[in-house]
Amino acid sequence: MLGKIAIRIKPHAIRHLFIRSLPTPNPSCWKFLPGKTLLPPNTSIEYNSVKDASSSLLARNLLLIEGICKVFYGPDFISITKTQDAEWDELKPEVLHAITDFFVTKTQPLVLTLPKEEKDEIEIVRKIKELIGERVSPLLHEDGGGIEYRGFDLNKGVMIAITIGCLCHTERSVC
Repeated sequence: MLGKIAIRIKPHAIRHLFIRSLPTPNPSCWKFLPGKTLLPPNTSIEYNSVKDASSSLLARNLLLIEGICKVFYGPDFISITKTQDAEWDELKPEVLHAITDFFVTKTQPLVLTLPKEEKDEIEIVRKIKELIGERVSPLLHEDGGGIEYRGFDLNKGVMIAITIGCLCHTERSVC
């Protein structure tokens, strides 16, 4: 005789989140896609230390994993860079657990404060940032990185920007 057993499961005990993980051109960096919008379009944030990550619990938790040295948030992905001596086979389960735990428990926003936009930008700077956001950033996001606008010298006609995230130290970038 078969019987039915009713099991009561607390809602927070269910932990289902499919996270895709992809290698990037930089072998020290992997891209994780939790299937959620993380930041507004054309926004990215990079954390290089636990101290830098004071505005993001997830970044702080990831940087506390031994062997992780950088966390980069793009609009819909997280890129994580490991130290040279660490191995992805050992790190990935811990990274996936930290990301899953954060999104399932969701005790606070991904980032408490976003970078502030500069006020009173001249038109050319606005156009440069628009082009970066619409054309450059999406291409760099495919490889798990991004670009950070640093300034524009109107007299020389030169824009200053740096690649961030997984793009440093690859054949496709100059860092």
